[in-house]
Amino acid sequence: MIEKKYEGQQRLLEIDNLHSAECGPPPSIDAADKYVGYFENGCGEQWLFIGDRKTGKAVVRGGDAGWPTRYKVSRQRPCPVNLVLGEEEKQWIIACFMAMSNAPYDAVASDFAAGDFMAVALSLAKALSEGPTAKPVDHHGRNGSNGDHRKSGGPEQ
Repeated sequence: MIEKKYEGQQRLLEIDNLHSAECGPPPSIDAADKYVGYFENGCGEQWLFIGDRKTGKAVVRGGDAGWPTRYKVSRQRPCPVNLVLGEEEKQWIIACFMAMSNAPYDAVASDFAAGDFMAVALSLAKALSEGPTAKPVDHHGRNGSNGDHRKSGGPEQ
């Protein structure tokens, strides 16, 4: 149950837990002074984002991942290390950070790309496999060319 009560106000949203008992009990959250986001994907997997506007830090909790487990996230590390997320879940986390911090999409998405270590690792592996003239993508998603996207004079690919 998420509690964010204001005296004299009516309840806005009530959502049932769609997960089995093996996922643990759904969290009980005092959401006063917190940003709370809810997400449900097409398979019925439910997620909660609970963020602190003052510190910029948050946790995500998901039924399939085990409701009791809190995965720490921040704009500097928006993708939990021990959690595999689908693209729609990543975009939802970006949207939550945008709303929580009143920041534009590009700023939050670039932080997310920098924190997505798997994407950076795959980019580096691809660059290494393409040979010595390939320029790997850095942790900000740039290709190291300082904006110059012309070919380096090597063979046409």
